[in-house]
Amino acid sequence: MPIFCPDIGDSRLYRNHRLWHIDCPLWLTYGWGKAHRIARREQPKDLRSRVDFTFGETPWPAMRRILELVEPTPETRMLELGSGTGRFALFASKIFGLQAEGVDMIPTFIDRSNNIAQKQGLCCHFELNDLFNVPWHDASFVYVVATTFSGQSVRDLSAKSAELQPGARIVVVSHRLDGAWLERETCEVLNFSWGPSGVFFHRKL
Repeated sequence: MPIFCPDIGDSRLYRNHRLWHIDCPLWLTYGWGKAHRIARREQPKDLRSRVDFTFGETPWPAMRRILELVEPTPETRMLELGSGTGRFALFASKIFGLQAEGVDMIPTFIDRSNNIAQKQGLCCHFELNDLFNVPWHDASFVYVVATTFSGQSVRDLSAKSAELQPGARIVVVSHRLDGAWLERETCEVLNFSWGPSGVFFHRKL
């Protein structure tokens, strides 16, 4: 069963940016498997949501490697689709001072993430919505864990990426996107709460 658990290893970056100020309230809310139970209780009842959007965390070592490859700056506008507990968007905003937005369909995740962002003074906002219903055109870095997505949802994700501005990056876990408007940059296998998965990096042409 996926559980929320801080996974930091020996990380100077974690310590220097005092990321435990985010992890502590997250742990108090979601520790001991509570995030998984909340997700199961509050998930929408339509079929695509049940099949495609299953809760699982991106661990800190995987986040750190993704951020190394994306090389965000304070001008980066991050959009995390299926943001869950909000940890990745919150971390990225705190480390780089960038503007981040998270989208998820679990009300508790949205409320708690916005509360933490406000208390930390972060330029970070979370919205209760379906990832296919929000506009992507302002984002310069999009992240989505698509491990449980159906083939149709992956095709929808590829089509939706056409909204991005040239030069924007979209990073997708477990699936490579197809589209004449996308350049495939690289792929790395990283460890997640459910095991190793390919992470595919694309750039909008």
